[in-house]
Amino acid sequence: MTFRSIVLAAALLAFALLPAVCFADEMADAYQSIKPFFDRLNNPSVSAGDSLPIIKCGTPYILQAMALSLQYRQALGFADSVSRWYAKDIPKYFDSPAGHFRIHYADSAGSVHRIDTSYGDHNANGVPDYVEIVARIADSVWAHHIDQLGLHEPLNDGDYYWGQGPLYDIYLTAPIANLYGATWPEPFITNGSRIQATSWMQLFTHYEQLTGYRDRPIEAVQVTMAHEFFHAIQFWYDAREACTDASCSKVNPYWMEMSAVWMEEETYDNVNDYYWYLQSYFPYVHHSLRTFASSPSGDWSTLYCYGAGVFPMYLSQRFGKEIIRKAWEYCGDVSGPNFLESAIQAALNDMTGGQVDLPHAWAEYGRWLYFTGDPELNPNARARPGQFFEEAANYPMVPTEFELAGDKYPYIRIYSSYPIKPDSTGDYRFFPDDFGINYLDFKTTSLDSVLTFGFDAEKSGGNFDWRLSVMAFDQNYSTTPVWVDAELHGDKETFEVKKEDFNSYTDIVVMPTLVNPALRLINNQYHFSVDDTSIVFKGNLIVYFPSKIILSDPQESNRSLRVWVLRAIEKSTLQMKVYTSAGEKIFSAQKGVVKNGEVELRWSGKNEYGEEVSPGVYVVQVWIGDTDKTFKVLVIR
Repeated sequence: MTFRSIVLAAALLAFALLPAVCFADEMADAYQSIKPFFDRLNNPSVSAGDSLPIIKCGTPYILQAMALSLQYRQALGFADSVSRWYAKDIPKYFDSPAGHFRIHYADSAGSVHRIDTSYGDHNANGVPDYVEIVARIADSVWAHHIDQLGLHEPLNDGDYYWGQGPLYDIYLTAPIANLYGATWPEPFITNGSRIQATSWMQLFTHYEQLTGYRDRPIEAVQVTMAHEFFHAIQFWYDAREACTDASCSKVNPYWMEMSAVWMEEETYDNVNDYYWYLQSYFPYVHHSLRTFASSPSGDWSTLYCYGAGVFPMYLSQRFGKEIIRKAWEYCGDVSGPNFLESAIQAALNDMTGGQVDLPHAWAEYGRWLYFTGDPELNPNARARPGQFFEEAANYPMVPTEFELAGDKYPYIRIYSSYPIKPDSTGDYRFFPDDFGINYLDFKTTSLDSVLTFGFDAEKSGGNFDWRLSVMAFDQNYSTTPVWVDAELHGDKETFEVKKEDFNSYTDIVVMPTLVNPALRLINNQYHFSVDDTSIVFKGNLIVYFPSKIILSDPQESNRSLRVWVLRAIEKSTLQMKVYTSAGEKIFSAQKGVVKNGEVELRWSGKNEYGEEVSPGVYVVQVWIGDTDKTFKVLVIR
């Protein structure tokens, strides 16, 4: 064999081994990311564990451990997923009154898992009251999730060799520092077209140790039960929803966790545990909704998906709580992650009759995120009573500034002088990831009657689906409605925001976002521009809106053409005539206006006799004094 052939063979071997090396590196990284959790789990009393921050739920760490090789699982002390670690140390059990759960507990004085006996045994039945309280809460959660919301009950583990019978098992163990609980999935099961899993739940003997629950530990039990039991139900619908690839070597359970947060709020609305995690979400909304960090490092990314529980809350409050069940049903149609990929769109179709797509829902969600904060505590708060989130006044706000390494940078970019040139808008530290959101706030004080906005993304093509949502509002009056442009604008587009009563709005906010489930890129950059419309016009200014009339649209603003003159230079008459494309006049109108006054004419797609015109293109001629404008309008049903 020649030297050249030896080198070539070695190169080919290295190339062949490259995927395996990369896979091994990914597995090693995954192992390191979850090791602190298992260190805490295996030795809950260690001081390092006590100093670690809150881990809301242990389920994501367990799912990731299941995806590791045996070598890494053994290093974690997690050799297999069918061993119920605590069974030999927790010998007693109590079956819940409704017959759905078996609560396993220990009450001997020498047990590390000894139940909280301070609640006593008031009915003298030999079962500690704490155990009975947990059992009643479990039955209540079953009634809510399954009987009331119509979700499917978990798989019966008694049908499999590792199971212990038809009741769902809950183990009450010694507390683990700053952990609420965990649902332990068992081996994946192929059941027809679904990949499912049985599971068991781990709750704790004491919850007063959790931050914020010293005087209300039972409320911590309630929200944890609601959260973890929903995971057990999720494993019936789609046990692989968290898998990021075919081998499930890495997991991202963002949808599992945020929908479980929704469920605990839906079940126990008065507890509001999720308030703790909103500070890890609202200041970071430029990051992807799919952001998840399995390493308990204590920074925002660890708890981001729990704060993002406000997304399913938006879905539920906007379209009805049934949409969450439907989304999980559609998740089960595909093995692997498909919540953003297809499930939520299918659920939206069911709930709205196909009238709302994911881009429009996502853009609306961005508006809901903007209007939060309590005006009584913060004069700059944006919550608007009766609009957007039901508990918006209790939420933090998307910040106007963000601090990095001691320096403050704009987060919401605010402008009050125009024009804005494209080359001045690219220096920004918080460009959006996929399914992330930016906010551009344009003050109207120095605008005349129109905002002309141009958008140009640096990265463009079929894989980039930029959507720009526009809204206008008066920040001084929180009870006034928010105007919303029904159209979502896109990349390489210039558009105008025109309002007949422009001065009644203090702010126009444009929200650039990327809505493409196939896109998984961060820091997607763009430039934008705003024309100088603050000049003083020496002639009459004729404006019109929209350029397309939809006769069947329920919104009156989309069913008629509006033409108006702002600040007439002299007393005069505004006149309008509408012609068919063949030149036949079908409608005319006129109205007088005083000097410096405003006047408006409307055409609602009807002829002189009040009859709706046929769909097609019509020519509109408008004039006042020496100023005239001719344009085309499309009429559709």
